[in-house]
Amino acid sequence: MRFLKQSLAYGIPFGVGMGLYFYWQYGLQSGLYGGIASGILFGITMAFSLNLANRRVKKAQVHAPKSISENEILFSSYASITAIHKPGWLTLTKSHLIFTRTAKGQEIQRLEIALDSIQEVKTFKNLMCDNGIIVIHNGQEQKFYLMGLVMPDCVVNTSWVASIQNAIKNASLTRSYERL
Repeated sequence: MRFLKQSLAYGIPFGVGMGLYFYWQYGLQSGLYGGIASGILFGITMAFSLNLANRRVKKAQVHAPKSISENEILFSSYASITAIHKPGWLTLTKSHLIFTRTAKGQEIQRLEIALDSIQEVKTFKNLMCDNGIIVIHNGQEQKFYLMGLVMPDCVVNTSWVASIQNAIKNASLTRSYERL
């Protein structure tokens, strides 16, 4: 059912657009048949590729960082540190922001940023929506490209920014309390 919904969601607008183009170029019959054919082909292709990407991401979830205890994790998401797809997990803990690269056949790379070294967190636009966050720490800028299961999730990054800012506040409050 999901495959059919995705096929229709992508195929109908594309088919209508192509049908209008073919109508304008070649006439009514070509517009009608060309629009239907291109809509069906495009819809099926998009649904297939999105389901394939979804399965790939779900497989990668098995490789989420296991070295962090569950009670430490505040937020976790599939992400990349470059625009070219180099998958990994971005994990927010009580004291660190950790990116763990999970690509098969390569050594696991880990980037840890202490929350107390973070000066600023903001979103940035990548492609069609704000699906990235920029973390400025120790004078350096680190970009993280957040990835949803099917398409880039435009809402996820604001949750990440709020979660990181709250974790920084909580960490500083905890340090202040410990000093007393």
